Amino acid sequence: MYLRQGDAVIDCTVRNLSASGALLRVDIYFAAPDRFDLLVVGSGSKRAVETKWQSGNDIGVQFLEGSE
Repeated sequence: MYLRQGDAVIDCTVRNLSASGALLRVDIYFAAPDRFDLLVVGSGSKRAVETKWQSGNDIGVQFLEGSE
């Protein structure tokens, strides 16, 4: 994931990918920002997402419209 505000990159595992969002799992706990860009290495896909929930190292995100 690419954090716009601080230009930081956090490695994560993308799980439960759907047309509307995904579950992200990070190795270290941090408070996810309200919005950030999700860059999927390999496919080169970059999508703007909104954090919907966070439980420990799991973060549920929703894709923002027009970010494909």
